[in-house]
Amino acid sequence: MPEHKQGRYRQPAEGTVFAVPIRGKWVVGLVARRRGHILLAHFFPRLWARVPTLPDIGRLHPKDAFFISVVGALHLKDGRWKVIGGYEPWLREEWRVKELLRDSLPRVKTLVELDDDNPSIEKSERLVPRGGDTSRMVTQADLLGAGACEYYLESRLGLAPPVLPMETLLTDPAPSRRGSGRARRKDPDRG
Repeated sequence: MPEHKQGRYRQPAEGTVFAVPIRGKWVVGLVARRRGHILLAHFFPRLWARVPTLPDIGRLHPKDAFFISVVGALHLKDGRWKVIGGYEPWLREEWRVKELLRDSLPRVKTLVELDDDNPSIEKSERLVPRGGDTSRMVTQADLLGAGACEYYLESRLGLAPPVLPMETLLTDPAPSRRGSGRARRKDPDRG
């Protein structure tokens, strides 16, 4: 059983269930792996009006997660994300690390396999074949800070603009501007 104490911050154990604030509501997350302040977390799509209890949440399954990512634990440490408790029964083998998607280079998608004991270590990576379908993948292989994770969750829930793939950011032309960009002074004689 994961150990949780109130008061002084204690690094979350595997199996820790926590709540992330999203626009006045809460999304539930679960720590599947941890090494220091780096977590592999699964997030579940239901928005709660208040921080739920473990009985409120009921049974969680990895296949029900709508987002899986390597994230920093800062907001667990500072109390913004609320620890709910230890998931029971915690069966580590049911929450094995699988391949996560990295979509950070123009026109290149990579599947990354993480070390099962340390989510900050990449064991291998392989390119997704051109035209390979990754549309159903709900993962992020690159480490997200706690704030970036909240934005990704908002985006996945349709509460924020979609997170653009890096390809879009690097290939879309900048908006055109009229004129030279220099401010012009108004001529007092012309009105």
